[in-house]
Order: sequence, then structure tokens, then C-alpha cells
Amino acid sequence: MNSRLKVLTVEDDLNYQASILKVLSVHYDVVTAPNLKTALNRLSSGSFDVVVLDKHLPDGDAIDVLPLIRTNYPRLAILFVTSDDNFNHVQQALSNGAQDYIIKGPTTLSELLIRIPLAVLKNADDRKIECLERSLGQYELDDLMGNSQGILALRQQIQELKGHDAPVLITGETGTGKEVVAKKLWEIEGNPLRPFESINCGAIPSELIESELFGHVKGSFTSASNDRKGKFELADGGDLFLDEIGDLPLNAQVKLLRAIQEKKVTPVGSEKLRKVQVRIICATNKNLDAMVSKGHFREDLLYRIRVFSLETPPLRDRLDDLDVLSNHYFLRKKLTRFKLSRASLDLLKKHAWPGNVRELYNWLERAVLKLKKSGQKVLEPHHFSLSTVKTSVSKFRETDWPVPTNISELGPSTFEEFMFEAEKSFFVSLLRLFNDDVSRIIDYLGIPKSTIYKKLSLHGLDPRRPIEGATPGLRTGSIGDGPLQKGKRA
Repeated sequence: MNSRLKVLTVEDDLNYQASILKVLSVHYDVVTAPNLKTALNRLSSGSFDVVVLDKHLPDGDAIDVLPLIRTNYPRLAILFVTSDDNFNHVQQALSNGAQDYIIKGPTTLSELLIRIPLAVLKNADDRKIECLERSLGQYELDDLMGNSQGILALRQQIQELKGHDAPVLITGETGTGKEVVAKKLWEIEGNPLRPFESINCGAIPSELIESELFGHVKGSFTSASNDRKGKFELADGGDLFLDEIGDLPLNAQVKLLRAIQEKKVTPVGSEKLRKVQVRIICATNKNLDAMVSKGHFREDLLYRIRVFSLETPPLRDRLDDLDVLSNHYFLRKKLTRFKLSRASLDLLKKHAWPGNVRELYNWLERAVLKLKKSGQKVLEPHHFSLSTVKTSVSKFRETDWPVPTNISELGPSTFEEFMFEAEKSFFVSLLRLFNDDVSRIIDYLGIPKSTIYKKLSLHGLDPRRPIEGATPGLRTGSIGDGPLQKGKRA
């Protein structure tokens, strides 16, 4: 049985082709072609392991046919040969499917002997990776990857809720994966036909929230041109995920409570009750107990939605999971050829991660974009530019906020006041660091735009109007189109 590799060489210089044939035929079974047309005919009629493809051929540029060859002959290793050292051409060839390239020169023939088997091995590895990526394509980014104590405990708690239909409240900071937890709760029931509906209570205008939750009938308001089912009816028999439940208006909270208690909903504009069987899963990054004490959230609703409680740990408490999360990101995004250097991982572990896992994915995406331009595969510290964040976090920690020095100064609101001033100082520092560019702050932290603007509004900070006696660049007044009451909390 012949175990020699079968090689097709495509070269229009017949003398050079003869030299290639003489050298390669000692080790491989070699077939030649003088142009692209002949090469494609040879490929269609024979079984080759490798094609050595010259860029400049009489009937065209080999770069243009690389995608065709790669698609029709996925098992074929492609070794690209060019007489110029144009980096863009090389990058284009590799992007279009070539496993390797050689710049023509005095050592080309000897290099071919080494590069041909390497190209075969790389093509085999590429196909294995593509197969793995396809098998993982059905999965989403999983923020619960890792082996830290908090994540292991959370995964165990999720499993323990299998078969329960009582409401679940998921708490945790922005970007920690609360929606992922909600979907995990749905997935463990093992029924893909079971409905899963979600709604962000903070993203829907207050006047439309009831219609979104309970539906409406035709003519119930100006734009209601047809009957429409709400999220409760769409989720009947399954799960309804209410994200940012702390942003739900009080009037809607009353109706939500009634729907949960009675397991019935009334569409806007209708008097007919409709039965629904839905498990309610809520999520928030707010302290609902504190909101209850201020009258911003109904206590009876909180008791109803917090039958079971889960908390997603912040990334700063699970830094040992950074490597696993990063590798999973690369795998899911089909970037398996990229990896973090040890120095990069050490740098990431020193970062505070205010935006949690979502911020990590944003940084990885930016770093990969930089890396692709350089043609490298290993992410180094300079691809992340985290020094500014580290400096700002350091200053943030050193700020001298008033803290109680004796027991007599303590009271029910002491901690709340401290956290309010700490948060305000943090956003003041952010506005200084980013020269009042709120869009950059949003992009840098990986925190939703609505959250950032709510925080700025809460603390009376607006990049458009100067604060009296403040450092230039800091503003107060109004955010967006709505007025602000200076110094007053929401």
C-alpha cells in the first residue's frame, strides 16, 4: 500500500516546475499543473493531500480560487507560494484557506520538504477545531463556567430547583450572568418545547409595561390595531423571566402581584380573565429590601417573588475562573487559535472588574481585534490597556470618605449614606478620566446605558452643565430630557 503523500504543484515557470518535481518526487507522489484551469481539472479527477499553489498564474490570481478549493476539497492542505513579500497578500491567502505560505527565494525547494508535512498536520488540526466549533455552536456564552466555590455552589442550587414551580429571585451585580441563571433554570427541566419568555422591566416605557405583561385587545389604546398576547400568556406552561424587576413601576407591581396570586391575567382593554400557569423568575442588581423601606417596591410582591433566592457572584470573587471563562469565550466565538499569555492572565487578575463577566468579554473582543491586525495569536498585556482602569480603581480605594469612628454615629442609614457617597465619588472620577464622554464610560465598563444614566441622574451629575466650584469638566443638572433635582436621591 502506497503511504506517500500525493502532491499537486501549480507553477507556470516550466523550468522551476521541473526543479520542484525533481526535489519533491523523491519523497512524494507529485502531479504538476501549469495554470489554474488545469489545476482545478486535476483536483476534480484525483485525490490529493496537498496542493502547492503559486500566486501569479497565466489565467488568474490563485488567491481568488482559494475559497473555491477550500470549500470543495476541505481535506486538502494548501501551501501558498508567492514571489513577493506583500503582507496583505499573505494575510488574504491565510484568511481564504491556505495553511501556510512560502516567499520564493534560494531556499524555497528545501523549505517545501519541511512545509508540506507541516501543512498537512495543520489542516488536520484545523478540521478538528472546526468540527468542535460546530458542535459547540448551539451553546451560548456561559457566565457560569468555572470551578470557584461561589460558582460551584450556584450550579448546585440551580440543580436543586429542578421540578419546582415556585418563584425564584436572582440577585447580583450587573454583568454577572443573572439571565444565564434564568435560562439554566429553564434548561434543567429538560423540555425544549416548554416556553421561556423574558422582558426587561427597565427597558419598557411605564405606559406600555402592562400591555407587554398582560397583552391588550384591539382598540384599547391608539396604536392597538390588533389583539396581542402578553408575556404571561406566551409563557403559559413555562417560565417568565422578569429582568430588572426593581425598575417595575408601582402601579404595575400591584397588577403583577395579583397575576402571580390568582394565576390569571386581564389584557389591557378587556374584562375577561385568562388563566395562566407560569413560573416567575425575577432578577435585579438592586437592594429590594432597601427599596421596600423607602416605599419604592411593594413588600408583599417581594415576598411573593422571593420564595427561592439565588445570588450570582461578582467576577472579582472568582478570579481563578478567568482562564476558563476566556477559553470558553474563544471557543464559542470560533477563535480557538487565540489564547492568553501567562502575563495577560496575571494582569486580568489584578483588575477590579466593575462590569464583571460582561466587561471581561468586551475586553477580550477588543484585544482579539488588535491581535488580528498584528497576525499574532497570543494575547499579551499591551493588547488590553488596563493600566488606566487600575489607576482609577486605586484612586477610588484611597478616597477619604467620612466613616463612623464610634458607635454613637451609627444608625439605620449609616451604611446606605456611605455607599451613596462612595458611588458618587466613583462616577465623578469616571467623568474626569473620560473627559465627560459618557459613551466611552459605557463602552469601557460594559454596563447598560440605562444603568449609567440612572446613576449619573441619581447623583446629580451631567456632563453638559458645570458644578459650582467644581473641577472643569464636571456637570450637574439634567440627564437626557428629564429634569434633575440636585442632590436628591431616587
